[in-house]
Amino acid sequence: MQRTLLSVSGVLIALVALAACHGHHDEEGPSVDEYFYSCESAPDGGATTFATDESFAAFVNKESANAVVKDDSKAARLVIPVAGATLSVATPPQFSFSVAVAGMSRSAPGHFAAACLRPARPGRLARWLAFEGTAWAHCGAVSGENFLLRVIDGGATVYSAMLSVTSFSPTAAAWTKAMSGRSGHTVTISIERATLLKGDISAGPFAPVAAPTFLLGP
Repeated sequence: MQRTLLSVSGVLIALVALAACHGHHDEEGPSVDEYFYSCESAPDGGATTFATDESFAAFVNKESANAVVKDDSKAARLVIPVAGATLSVATPPQFSFSVAVAGMSRSAPGHFAAACLRPARPGRLARWLAFEGTAWAHCGAVSGENFLLRVIDGGATVYSAMLSVTSFSPTAAAWTKAMSGRSGHTVTISIERATLLKGDISAGPFAPVAAPTFLLGP
């Protein structure tokens, strides 16, 4: 009987930890459409850097305090697509941007981590249900760079992504939903860049002086 109670208790703790890692799906208030990559959605054996709902909240707090700095020398610069290009409403584009680092630029992800403990082997659900002997942790705080990309149509954000990478493509479902009925519209793409230290923004956010515009087509 005691062993059964311990097992049930372990499952409940696991579910609480899992809910913590997925909190951005359930909370009210400002949110983004996608994360590239959050600690629970990063490809296995792939990304070692993450974007979290906590880092998104840090960006929003800075925006509310009018603390976004427009500075082309420190902002991310969109490379693909080229400003003025036509974006398809049916096919998600590839977004790539460069970031100045100590007089140089990079277009590949950095190496900072916001770890959410993930099993090293497959069968995650089975391991949640057989929790005994397994430790779980809440998603960790970001230390490093994150980026907030928004597609803006007429002053309204129609698509947004929280990023720890400098190259990505929106998922087809999110992009087509956001762009539905907008063919022929002109949109602006905004990218904010910030450096975080244990979840708090220590530099930035920085944004370009003038964000590029694009035409939406079929």
